[in-house]
Parts: sequence; C-alpha cells; structure tokens
Amino acid sequence: MFPPMRRQMTRYIDVSMGFGYEKDSDDYKVMRVLSYKTVWPPTTLLEVYSTKLESWTVRKFDVHLKMSMCRCDVIVEGFTYWVAKDLDESTVLVSFDLSSDDLRLIPVRESLITESQSFEATNYHGSFALLVYSSPSEFKACLEVWMVEDVSAEAYRWQKKFTFRMDFEFSSHWGLTGGDIVVKNAPNMPFLFNLATKQMSVIGINPILSLFNYTESLVSIEGFKRIRNQQKVRRRRNDSLPQKNQQDRANRHIAELRDLNV
Repeated sequence: MFPPMRRQMTRYIDVSMGFGYEKDSDDYKVMRVLSYKTVWPPTTLLEVYSTKLESWTVRKFDVHLKMSMCRCDVIVEGFTYWVAKDLDESTVLVSFDLSSDDLRLIPVRESLITESQSFEATNYHGSFALLVYSSPSEFKACLEVWMVEDVSAEAYRWQKKFTFRMDFEFSSHWGLTGGDIVVKNAPNMPFLFNLATKQMSVIGINPILSLFNYTESLVSIEGFKRIRNQQKVRRRRNDSLPQKNQQDRANRHIAELRDLNV
C-alpha cells in the first residue's frame, strides 16, 4: 500500500500519518504528510491513498509543516486535523478535507498560544474544537472550549463556547474521550473527569503517553490486502492440513486393526 519511492527527495524532517472516512463516496483514506529539508523553498508533500481506487495521489505544497505528532490529532466529520509548526515556528492547525483532498491551514488565535498553558485539538460532541488549559498562575485551573464557526469557510473565526472552572489544579491533560477529560494531578494517577457531573474516576494506566478516540468496526474495508507474512503463515497452515488429515486417518485405521485383533 506504500507509494513509490522518491529518489529526488529522500531526507525529510517530519512524517505524520492520518486516516479518515469520506461518507459520500464511501471511501476510507490514508494520508501521509512529508516535510522535506533538502529542497528550497521548503516543501511539504501530501500523499493520499484511496481504498476504493486502490491508488495513491500526491500533492505538493510550497510550505514547511512540522506536525506535532507522527499521527493526526483528531478526526471529526469528514476532516482530519493536525497541530503543526510552520517555517516561522508559529503554531497552526492543518485540516485535510476528505471530500476534496484539500489541505488547509487554520491560524490559531495569538491569545490562545501566549496566554494558555496548553491546548489540545479534540472532538467535542461531534465538532472540532480546541480544549484550552489556562495559565497555572491562576488560583484555580480553567478549561475553555474554542470552536471555529465554519471549518469549510475561507475565513476562520474562533469563538469561545464554554468555560469550565475546576475545583483543583492539574499538571496536564490529554483531551476528551466521550464527555470526560483525561487529566493528571501530579503525583497522583491520571483520572477521568466529567465536565458536566464533576465526577472523577481513576485510570489504572500511568504514565499516559497519548490519547486517541477509536471506534472499531467489524466491516472489512475494501482495498486493504492481507499482509504478506500473514499470507505465508496462512499458506503454511493450509499446506499442513492434508498431512495432518492423512495422519489422523492412519491413526484411526491402526486403532480399528487393534480392535479387530482383540
């Protein structure tokens, strides 16, 4: 499933993967973002694999994007999102439109970068949002939910939708899962905190390196092929079946002969 190798640009400073489902065309897509450092001007390549077409397409962008992680941050309603740095080391959001295969840059409000301790791109009840953690200098921590009015529009307008005052301070958070936020109040274990009910539940995993929402489907995705090693193992198992069946028949025959002798 991997695209052809490119000899012209073999060194890159960043590789990040993405995944998403486009419901109108019933197509699952895999994205690979590569930012090269051996060319000028800085170049980012977007490689998109369509499981329906079983082929790769490549698009070139004259911009340098260094993704914050080796995978996308969140997938929401036909868009895949990354938090990234541009050539000036400014924080931007990168969105991939699964219907048009278009890559867009969403500027982040300067106040969210300078005045907050951290923020996470998240799925807030089916909508793309930033979960912003206030500065630790405040007496009590505060979580804010910021959203873009229209993600598909050319001009992006950020609005603060919700503010949640916390009764405790915490050292870090990993975004939302369902209606809960995963937070850590050092040196305690990470726990789930429901923003609506204010209830806590301890998670038995420490440390948490990353958090990602995933919904498993039992439907086989068209276009994905069995890994070669798995095919070999399955073939070896199938090849061994006739020998095993022959041995079983021979053992039964020997047992029958013994019964006759008795």
